[in-house]
Amino acid sequence: MIEVVKAKYLKGYQINVFFNDGKSGIVDLKNDLWGEVFAPLKDVKKFKNFKLEIDTIAWDNGADFAPEFLYKKLQDDGDELVEIESTDWWKQNKHMVLAGARHKINMTQKELAARSGIRQAVISEYEGGKRPITLKAAIKLAAALNTTPDHLMP
Repeated sequence: MIEVVKAKYLKGYQINVFFNDGKSGIVDLKNDLWGEVFAPLKDVKKFKNFKLEIDTIAWDNGADFAPEFLYKKLQDDGDELVEIESTDWWKQNKHMVLAGARHKINMTQKELAARSGIRQAVISEYEGGKRPITLKAAIKLAAALNTTPDHLMP
């Protein structure tokens, strides 16, 4: 069963959608906002205020799109679905996930160091891609960041 596990507003009527099978891509819903429920979402201010609800994106007015529709829309728009882990970009930039997870919860490197027991200088090297994150370190960092170690591992 296809489920939306993460979604991020980009611009206009575009949302970057992430699915439970690891695939992701940009969905442009500009031409799909018709009918009584969707018409109010033509106001971009309202459109961008969606939330993740159960297995898809939804809005406070009750509008939502089936995850299967969003998945198919990615394919229909000609976007190639790829496993991000297999891309060169991911291999070169995976280390930025640690900094992103830290910034997401407004934590400094110093605070992460205190919570994880890993020196701040080492965290800086992880975030800069100068040192690979070991499994032992990923476990400590994940606990401090309230995430899973595999999220931080290259």
